[in-house]
Amino acid sequence: MPTVRCPHCGTAQSEAVRCWMCRRAFTSCASCLHFRRAVAGPSGYCGLDARRRPLRGDEVRPCWRAADEPIVANGLFD
Repeated sequence: MPTVRCPHCGTAQSEAVRCWMCRRAFTSCASCLHFRRAVAGPSGYCGLDARRRPLRGDEVRPCWRAADEPIVANGLFD
């Protein structure tokens, strides 16, 4: 029974590291809370990167966070 949807292509599937349809990792930069899509083209950038270096979205940076995680400020949930 499908439990999650791929953040890249939206395919419903069971919990896994990679999507069976598009073969992209769930924990890539494109599925991160901090990833911002570019206006033109399939690229983007990390919102935490002050220099806004372009990213393809398939990178995995150490700052990755799931987009649906609650944001914690000062130890309290917002």
